[in-house]
Amino acid sequence: MTNDLHPTIDWTLFLRVNSAQACAKVLRRVEQATGLSLIVRKQEQYWKDKHLYRVEAASSLTTEEIQSTVFELLQRCHRLAAHWTVTGPFQNADGAWEFTGGASQRDIGIVGVELANFRLQPAGDDSTAHPSDNTEGGNQPPHSSID
Repeated sequence: MTNDLHPTIDWTLFLRVNSAQACAKVLRRVEQATGLSLIVRKQEQYWKDKHLYRVEAASSLTTEEIQSTVFELLQRCHRLAAHWTVTGPFQNADGAWEFTGGASQRDIGIVGVELANFRLQPAGDDSTAHPSDNTEGGNQPPHSSID
């Protein structure tokens, strides 16, 4: 479980693999690249493509201030992908910080990772919303012409 005293990164990853064992292998490479431990919360085959696994995971950072946290997260994300599309950081109407990002396969440096999305949750935020929880594409793999 992630540490409630430190910021949490919620990840949604789409992995192009043939088995759950191969999925675990790719997740280990993601951990090595980012230097973060991934706590897998959910792992399942994507219903439209049996060679695509959808993984929901979480990591913790040890920073406390939002500026340091965002900077550290961006440095670690850069080890996974060269280019990211990010939103924020900004404070929402409740005063909580939000920071999200996503990268697609063409920018990701790990074979097997098709899509990576993150959402930064500040320490103590018990929200479970994630950018990939919408049906406007975040819950779809890249190049979602698989329909």
